[in-house]
Parts: sequence; structure tokens; C-alpha cells
Amino acid sequence: MWVIDWYWNKFLEQIIVKAENLIGYELIRPWAPHIVKGIITLLILLLSYEIYLRIRKFIRSRKFIAESIPVEPPSSETVDKSSEFIQQLESLKAPKQTIERLKKEKKFQQLGEVYVSMQKHKEAGWAFYKAGELKRSATEYAKAGKTYLAAKILLQADEPLQSATLLASIGKHKTAAKWLEKYGFKEEASFYWWEANYKDKAIKIWLEVLQDPKVSMEQKTQMCNKIIQIIYNHGPNTIPDKFKKQLINSLVNHLIFEKRFSLAIDLLVKTGDLASAEKLKALLAPPKN
Repeated sequence: MWVIDWYWNKFLEQIIVKAENLIGYELIRPWAPHIVKGIITLLILLLSYEIYLRIRKFIRSRKFIAESIPVEPPSSETVDKSSEFIQQLESLKAPKQTIERLKKEKKFQQLGEVYVSMQKHKEAGWAFYKAGELKRSATEYAKAGKTYLAAKILLQADEPLQSATLLASIGKHKTAAKWLEKYGFKEEASFYWWEANYKDKAIKIWLEVLQDPKVSMEQKTQMCNKIIQIIYNHGPNTIPDKFKKQLINSLVNHLIFEKRFSLAIDLLVKTGDLASAEKLKALLAPPKN
């Protein structure tokens, strides 16, 4: 182990002594020299490892080049000209010719893909529509800013809920409500009626659903939660006075049925019916001995 002894006690020691003489500062013995020796050793190891990695990378790259075999491009006879990849290559090389050829051959699906690769979303929407890809067509039209048209196409694709969401995004809540009601989504339509400021119409649907024994408890609970959220977010005064008492009673009755007593009491307090809130608290209070 003389090599280690020479490296640590002679080679590194000489480096430290020369450095001390050069800067005019002596390290505190005995620990400081050992720390410096350790740092120098670590730097040497890191440098050696970096050199090793570079040499190995160079050797491997030379070996790879030496063993590489030139790849022959496929002949035109072996290429599937209908593949999406080839269509994109052709469209990049000669977009006009490719588009005209696909239109002539009525290959609208592939034409749509070419338009997408060119980021022509409106044209892509048209092509996918011609191909019968309605959802894809709606997506591309929406990207092109044709939101209302995209919503109409989604309706044709039997996706009224997605269609209504698109319409709401451009402020057409009334149209969304009409379309949903037409397709039998009355409960969902009610909240779009509310957003369109047709509050009477919305509340009538809410009361109808909450009081209908044929409607499942799960549906009633979902509707109840949404209505309560509206009340808490916008205040009880957002409910027209002529419907307020009837609607709040229906909501409270449903909450009591589900044993959500705390929320029922809080809703009564929120809407200013403190007397009913106190009565409910008294009913729920444990009997006195």
C-alpha cells in the first residue's frame, strides 16, 4: 500500500505546502489538511470519470459508424400511399396538389388529417364533417372559433350535453336550455335557464323535480346541492319572492329526509327564516330528563 501512502502523505502534502507558501497562509493542523486532501482527491476522481465517459462515448460512436449499413429507401411500389404518414409527407411537399387529389378521390378523412397538419382547422372541420366524423369535425370547428357551428354538429352527433357546454362558453345559455329540453334533459336545462335569467322557468322545473316521486333520490340530491350552491354563492335574494318560501321548504324537506340537519338549519338561517330554524333545532334537541 505504499502507493496510497506516497499519494496521501507525500504528493498531496507537497501540494498543500507549496500552496501555503504561495498564499502565505498555513492550514490549521491536524484536520484542515485532511479535509483539503479529501477535496482534491474527489476532484481528481470526478475529472477521471468524466474523461472515461468521453473516451467510451467516442469509441462507441466510431464502432456504430463502422458497423452501420446504409438503408435503402422503400420503392414507390412498396409504400402504402393511403397511410397518414405518407399523406402528411405529400401535403408538406405539395399541399395544393395533395388536397386537390384527395378531394377528387373523396378521401375526406385523409383530407382532414392533411388540413390538421397544416393547422387549417376550419377546412379540417369541413373535411371531417364530409367524412362523417362529427365529433372530430366539431373539435376542429371549435379550434377555428366557429363555436356555434361546432355546437350544432355535436347535437347532430347526439351529444347535447357537450353541445350545451360549448354554447354556454359563448354566452348562449338560452339556446343551450332550449336544445337540452328538446332532447329530454330537462333538469340540466333548468340551470341554463337560470343563467339566461329565466328564473321563473328554472324554479318551476326545480320544484317539479323535487316534488316528483318518480325521480330518484340521487337525482334530487344532485339538483338540491346545485340549487343550494347558487343560493350560497349569490345570496337568497336572487330567488324571486313568489317562489322563495316554496323552494326553500322543498330543499329543507329533502335535507331533513337525508338527515342533513345542520345544512337544513343553516339554509333556513341563511334565507332569513329564523323561526323555522329554531323549531327544527328544538325538534332535534335531546329530550330533557
